[in-house]
Amino acid sequence: MSSVRPHLAVAVVGALAFSLVLGASLAAPAQATVTVDLSGVVSDASGPVSGTSVWFGGGSQVSTVTGADGSYVLHVLPGDTGLLEFDASSSTAAPLSRLTARQNSYTIGSGPVVANLVWPAHAQVRTTVVDAIPTPLPDVVVHRLNAGEIQGTLSDGTAITFSSDYPYSEDSCTTDAAGQCTFSTLVGATPGFYATYQLVPGDPSYPNFYVYSYPLITADPTDATISFLNVASFESAGSVVGPVVVSAPDGTSFSGVKNEVVAGNALPSGATVLTGELSYQLDGLAPGSAIDVTLLLPSGSSPTSVIKLEGGIYTDVSSIATFAGAAITLHLTDGGFGDSDGLANGIIVDPVIPVIPVAPGAPTIGQATGASASASVAFTAPAIDGGSPVLDYTTTCTSSNGGTSGSSTGGASPLLVAGLTNGRSYTCIVVARNGVGTGPPSATSNSFTPAAALNQTIKFNSLGNKSMTQSPVTVSATASSGLLVTFTTSTSSVCTASGATGATITLVGLGTCTVIAHQPGNSTYNPAPTVSQSFRVR
Repeated sequence: MSSVRPHLAVAVVGALAFSLVLGASLAAPAQATVTVDLSGVVSDASGPVSGTSVWFGGGSQVSTVTGADGSYVLHVLPGDTGLLEFDASSSTAAPLSRLTARQNSYTIGSGPVVANLVWPAHAQVRTTVVDAIPTPLPDVVVHRLNAGEIQGTLSDGTAITFSSDYPYSEDSCTTDAAGQCTFSTLVGATPGFYATYQLVPGDPSYPNFYVYSYPLITADPTDATISFLNVASFESAGSVVGPVVVSAPDGTSFSGVKNEVVAGNALPSGATVLTGELSYQLDGLAPGSAIDVTLLLPSGSSPTSVIKLEGGIYTDVSSIATFAGAAITLHLTDGGFGDSDGLANGIIVDPVIPVIPVAPGAPTIGQATGASASASVAFTAPAIDGGSPVLDYTTTCTSSNGGTSGSSTGGASPLLVAGLTNGRSYTCIVVARNGVGTGPPSATSNSFTPAAALNQTIKFNSLGNKSMTQSPVTVSATASSGLLVTFTTSTSSVCTASGATGATITLVGLGTCTVIAHQPGNSTYNPAPTVSQSFRVR
């Protein structure tokens, strides 16, 4: 709306003759239109207000601007009815900016009208935008919705409507470092507010959040708080300095949000904690439902793994996370993997630790068993692979009394190490390697001494001839090592061996049955020479 309305005045212009005719008379001039004065003084709590545009929009169509003493005079048609408006947008009183007073059906009488106007008091509304912790949120755009209308009265008793938002516009401001911005409105007005918060301004791949507030009745001054309950922000407590933002979908709310320093010796060696250990409770879910929670870490952190403490053990939970630059999206299910309370109760409790790629943890050492110039080393995989699959394991066996060291690399337990010195004492360790690097060693194994294998013999007594009716025949033999002896036959058309050690000989035909005794040896004994016994089947 223009601050000054055009004054459409009615004027009559007499007709002039450009030639004179003897004896002709000039036409009589038209009568001037009769008007009455519509006048008054515009003021506020501080006194007269100059520069206020006053406009009457009936048949008169006239406007003016209040003078230094706040006074105005309009010459209007008697009996005219139309819009009477006081517009402060051009006023020299800055606090009255965007303030309008209107009476849509103002009727002029037959005589002068005095209509003084007193602007209502202004109120400053300070909005503070916070998150769930609550932490002030800077750079959030806050919008003030239509502030409502306030009824007033002119000095002649006519009701008039004051509005600071006509015609239905809205203002906005952006919060400062303290999360605050201020609006000017009227005392008694009822503005509403909504705020928009972009997790990453200008990047539509990150969520945007909206919060609407209920209208409030303003006084001067008035404080209003807008809370984003599904957003929490805090400073990193890890190796990367900067803000961390945790967000969840609309309708949910965080509580109990904490971010704590993780002791350096509490994690597997090689792990780099980016932002500390984050814990929170998320409410507002349907029991058992799935939900995504986004962690936005400081720029440059590039997380690739998430671990959490479960049952006293740090567990890699990267399988439920998606990584994109500095952001982690946790795909959580109420009562499922990642929900520490384990209950489908509409509440997710989730302490997590974002980390960068790390070397795997230490394998758990098992039994190391010496053999002739060699060893077999058993182990189990590390509890944490560092967010990168283990590529292989390496065991190294070292002598404490001058023996030659040896090592071996492979993909699974046990690993066999050759080239050791017989008669010397050894212990072994195992390490795991992933795409990041090699992790810390396991504990040291038991001590063992490789030794040259001993010879052994088998005592297998001769067998007497048998008849078919004696089938099956059980045979036995002993090894000088005391190790178990097993049996096979070389004459399958006459007899076969079965049972746990092959000691059950089944007669299947007539002829000569040959049974062979075996003992393959172990780390202490060489394989025994085989011994065979034959008998006739009649």
